Amino acid sequence: AASRSTLKGMSLPAGAACHYYLRLLSASGPDHGGEEAVRVFTTLLKHFFTRKDCKLNRKFFEEVLNKAPWMRSQLYETLLQACIDARSDYIRVEAAALVSLATRLIGESKEGGAEAAIRPHLQLMGQVVGVLGTGDYTKAQKKWEALKSTCAILEVIKKTFKDEALDSLMDLTDLKGASKSTSNVSPKVAVQLTRLEGLVGVGNKKRSRKSEAVDEKVGADRDQGKAVNKKQKQDIKKEGSKGEKKVKVKKKSSKE
Repeated sequence: AASRSTLKGMSLPAGAACHYYLRLLSASGPDHGGEEAVRVFTTLLKHFFTRKDCKLNRKFFEEVLNKAPWMRSQLYETLLQACIDARSDYIRVEAAALVSLATRLIGESKEGGAEAAIRPHLQLMGQVVGVLGTGDYTKAQKKWEALKSTCAILEVIKKTFKDEALDSLMDLTDLKGASKSTSNVSPKVAVQLTRLEGLVGVGNKKRSRKSEAVDEKVGADRDQGKAVNKKQKQDIKKEGSKGEKKVKVKKKSSKE
């Protein structure tokens, strides 16, 4: 109710109370009231993304994700779905920033388990990055923010699933097309599109031993070729210097 209160400043004490509640849960363990906390914060997230009268802001939810590690995977699907169902590009960008933060925090968790936490959501995540990368935005700044979050998400996925190709984990067809559209965009947006093209274009497939061996041979041949060319240049230089000495000797003898 406080998230929708018309009383000025009510959201601040309500938010502080929620954060205090999270600290208590984190201290005693999520098993003590954790399910109720997940229900409460899931409801608050849905209010934030769907209701114009919600007085909470993105910073409130960032604090939740930072202070309660066990909540991240619980709220993850709600955050992903919000990117797809957003009622405006502003809300979509807000949701994308929260997904990016949650993904990074899950990937950096010292407790591990990032693959297990993220893998069940990869199909939905493919839809999310597609919507973010190809969506229409009223301002270039919002498009830049959306693309920045998209790249950050994909970078964590690429690092987490380093032995698998990105396009084998999720459908990147729409995103590959969007990453090539660098014309008629602001320089900031163009930078993010180039960054995105590098992520979805190159992929992260593990190279075969045969390919590595071929590259090694090519590199060795190239180095050998450089060595031969260097020796040839040195020989030519020596021959040239010998020729110059002979000419000087002839000139000297003719003068005598």
